[in-house]
Amino acid sequence: MKKKPFGCLTASGLITALLTMLVVVVVGFLRGGVLFNPGPLNAKAGAPLGGVTSHAALRGQCSACHAAFWQSSSMADNCVACHTEVASQLQNPSSLHGNLQKNNPRIPCRTWHPDHLGANAALTDLTKANVSHDAFGYALTAHQLQTNGSPFDCSTCHINSYSKFDQTVCTICHQQIKPDFMQPHLLAYGDKCLTCHDGGNRMHWPGSMHQKKKLACSDCHNPMARFSADGLLKKASITETCQTCHPQQRAEFTKRSHMPVPEGKMTCEDCHNPHGSTTKRLLKADSVNDLCYTCHAEKRGPFLWEHAPVRENCMNCHNPHGSNNDKLLAQTRPMLCQSCHSGNTDMGHALMAGSLLPINAGASASGTLLQDAKAHRVVGRSCQNCHSTIHGSNSPSGARFQR
Repeated sequence: MKKKPFGCLTASGLITALLTMLVVVVVGFLRGGVLFNPGPLNAKAGAPLGGVTSHAALRGQCSACHAAFWQSSSMADNCVACHTEVASQLQNPSSLHGNLQKNNPRIPCRTWHPDHLGANAALTDLTKANVSHDAFGYALTAHQLQTNGSPFDCSTCHINSYSKFDQTVCTICHQQIKPDFMQPHLLAYGDKCLTCHDGGNRMHWPGSMHQKKKLACSDCHNPMARFSADGLLKKASITETCQTCHPQQRAEFTKRSHMPVPEGKMTCEDCHNPHGSTTKRLLKADSVNDLCYTCHAEKRGPFLWEHAPVRENCMNCHNPHGSNNDKLLAQTRPMLCQSCHSGNTDMGHALMAGSLLPINAGASASGTLLQDAKAHRVVGRSCQNCHSTIHGSNSPSGARFQR
């Protein structure tokens, strides 16, 4: 029997297809043109946008939000066509929507604003959002866990709006935690908590090194004159202000190898928080290494072969502010390496034995001069000539950091 190339195009097949299409059209007509509706739209009323006060008013007008696959526009384009204030925020990374787009560039609006979940369902869900709270001038350092041990989420503090904050939330919560302290505190300072507790730079001032040294605001700032472009500092820049009390660091920045602070490419505040932090030396990270990794991410690892002193502390080998040696090193190479890798042999480098310095330091106990004795300091060689991946190696054959 000869097969037909298009067996479905039979009389019965075509009739079935036409009947199916007729049923779809009739059902769509009876449902008011909405054939596939995943659920009711949100009916919470707000300010008029695009001629409506809620999404529910757009029932049946699918194209008002959804873009067809043949259209060049997207659903996000339709969102900002009505929400014009959001369109302007997206251009500003310091705004909520701008920060969301910066940290989540490929995630569409509907991820944060799900609809068709019911007339009274929440229209905003930021539980999976990557929001940098520091960008809004309020760090969450002291707001990681609630008193019951559960983590904070956005709605814990932002009860009425994610984009705004009502300071009465602070007083209500803290009065429940420390009522004896809060009552006189509110009487003395009022309920405008964010005037002092901005949650950012000054959160760790109590107990900080500068606070213990009894520094006053006026030691660094001059609110009565404008000597600096910002910050109301006593000097023209942050660096100059810091160096009035830190002359040692000023001298280190003049050394041959130094951080680009004198050139204006960095300031002291890039690494330190003068108003206090949770770490020693007022660092803006949990450790010296974590701070260094913010710029030197390639040194972070983890590596298959780790170099112990590197993993322990970058300052084992480097001076953070300046050095007369290459790459901020504490000593020249190979002297730096041999401060740990020392011994009475050539450390397994027989080929280097002829490059060891002679000792000309007096005589032995028997009176024989030590002209021919050798000191284990290599002349004209750098260990990194061979051990090039000294910060760590991911090569299976990199146990000695040679590759």
